[in-house]
Amino acid sequence: MTAATRHFPHQPPESGNGVVVARAGDLPRTVVDNPAMCAARAGVTAVWTGDCSASVELARLAGPRDGLVGPSDAAGLRLAGRPPWSLADPTVRAALYERCLVSGTQFDLYRWVNLTDLAMVWPLLRLPAGVRDEWGRVLVAAQLLDAASPRAGSN
Repeated sequence: MTAATRHFPHQPPESGNGVVVARAGDLPRTVVDNPAMCAARAGVTAVWTGDCSASVELARLAGPRDGLVGPSDAAGLRLAGRPPWSLADPTVRAALYERCLVSGTQFDLYRWVNLTDLAMVWPLLRLPAGVRDEWGRVLVAAQLLDAASPRAGSN
């Protein structure tokens, strides 16, 4: 099998990129293609924060895929429950992403949200209709969500 190499930035470009190497046959096409590039080809390069105070560049949504959310960050994002808050737990990731998408700042989104992982927890998110519609369009443009999916739009 041939190997496909794609750069998935985990930090700003000037500090280096992580590289994921996988056999193309093992991954869905949307993982092999960079989701932000797919969205850009569809004409979507940015999305508004939940309060519409700033826009967020999709290419910069490469937050951590695992690790712990510290107590001060959890308090600032009003995460419920008790520590540890592990990003490996889909319910923790969904709660964190809900907060970021609805009331997070541009910098919260850049720090925490990973576009591919957002698609993975998308069915778990409870979002206001406008936020769900906006981000649903982003995930469809990024080819991470099927436009016919019942959860692509409003609840």
